[in-house]
Amino acid sequence: MDIMMEAPQDCTFAFTNGSCLTNPGPTGAGAVLYPPGGDTIRLKRVVTKHGTILLAELVAVLMVLEEILQHPHLTPGNTIQIFSDSQTVVGILTMGWKNNGHKSVIEEIKKALRTLSVTTTVHVLWTPGHAGLQGNEDGAEEADAMPEDSRTTTIQEVKGASHKSCMIKWQKRWENLSTGRTFYEFFPSVEQKRHLDHPDKATYGVILQLQTGYSILNAHRNRVCINVSPLCECGALPPGMLHP
Repeated sequence: MDIMMEAPQDCTFAFTNGSCLTNPGPTGAGAVLYPPGGDTIRLKRVVTKHGTILLAELVAVLMVLEEILQHPHLTPGNTIQIFSDSQTVVGILTMGWKNNGHKSVIEEIKKALRTLSVTTTVHVLWTPGHAGLQGNEDGAEEADAMPEDSRTTTIQEVKGASHKSCMIKWQKRWENLSTGRTFYEFFPSVEQKRHLDHPDKATYGVILQLQTGYSILNAHRNRVCINVSPLCECGALPPGMLHP
């Protein structure tokens, strides 16, 4: 690559890669470092049982930065070029692209970059993937080497599984309750989004009360044992949706 040919002779090179059996799915990160005049260093790490390829690519970059921070002698020329075949990773780290899905790992990478910048010049660059470039192929090999049974489980996955289980139980209880059936007619799913097609919150509250029967109307107040007549102020009919 031309950019490598133009780099200083004492520049350290690193190639990062991520793997994902399915996207999302079990993921691994791999990287290869080439210190000037030193032995090749191979890195690999399990990432998660259920993650995206972008997460794996980001973790691969983080691995390299952590390795350099722990072993400063790997960059004797105080310069390192980190190559990723993910244009998104390069965009996030060098061009300010926004990504709301992996904020924590992105912040870790940026923090490591800030720390390294005191002593080391770091370039994060793009390289085409699977184009026969040795460093990129070696990084991919490390990322792909993660055995399926070694994948870790993240806190986010535990929270996600717990939320899903709670929602299933909540839905079953909601379907089998003997009360709240009027409300159920309008919102049968506990995850159903309510469309706010009204001017303000107060108006929405009134509409919801009229829809469900849970309101300050006399019929409802009488039903919940508040000592008022269930009849409308006109004295003719119980108040409701058809006779507010």
